[in-house]
Amino acid sequence: MGWTKPYAGKMSVKVLIGLLGVLVLIAGGGATYVLLGKSGATVGEKTEGQPPDSQEQAEMESSVPDDVHVVSLGEFLVNVKSGAGMRYLRTEVALELVPLKGSKSSTKKADKHGEKSEEYELPNEALLRAKDAVVRELTASEFDKLRTEEGRAELKQRLCSTLNEVLSTYKVQQVLLVSFVMATQ
Repeated sequence: MGWTKPYAGKMSVKVLIGLLGVLVLIAGGGATYVLLGKSGATVGEKTEGQPPDSQEQAEMESSVPDDVHVVSLGEFLVNVKSGAGMRYLRTEVALELVPLKGSKSSTKKADKHGEKSEEYELPNEALLRAKDAVVRELTASEFDKLRTEEGRAELKQRLCSTLNEVLSTYKVQQVLLVSFVMATQ
């Protein structure tokens, strides 16, 4: 018996469906390789650069002491020292600080969802003294030094030292430069 046309057609459909299944498996394997990267991680394993899951994030947040607060001093626009014309610096400064004995300034505020959240604020007098100290340090800085990573690190150290002198009831642990833009006229 020879192959007849109707039987040959059924066979080619089965082969076509089989090939299509193999292609789907290959595509799925390729997608898994691309998504997990070349690290060889299995499903559920973390690869470097991936954001932490909710449990890891909660553990990281719980490792930060409760008495450390981040307080924004706002944005500053100042002239900086330069031998070549007017130079400007616009930066936003925040402080990571710990209140010492005798300091008080925690206030309750509603967040954008209407829920209560605690936001730490410096008393007005301390805030004004801190802002004045920041302006003095920024305007004493040299434009060319601030263009380097070392210059910005030095500025942060000077700000931290100066602010610790000015804010006697707080310990400034770190100065955060949230934004940093330099310009010439």
